[in-house]
Amino acid sequence: MDARSVKELLLVPFVGACIHVPPLPSNQVIHVMALTGFKFRDLFDPVWVTGRLTVMQSSTDLADAGYALAADTIAIR
Repeated sequence: MDARSVKELLLVPFVGACIHVPPLPSNQVIHVMALTGFKFRDLFDPVWVTGRLTVMQSSTDLADAGYALAADTIAIR
């Protein structure tokens, strides 16, 4: 991530979901990866993501994810 562009994000089911106690279970978190950076306005903007979704366990500094999505497009909703 740079100042206004993201190549990876964690997609969660509701605004404000975070690593607070208790953390979300991994089946509610999708690790989204994009080849090109996605420009965003605000961290809390909802997004539409299209691409290939796979079942894949991954762990980041922020959360564990049960799915991975190779994003073709990411757009502010």
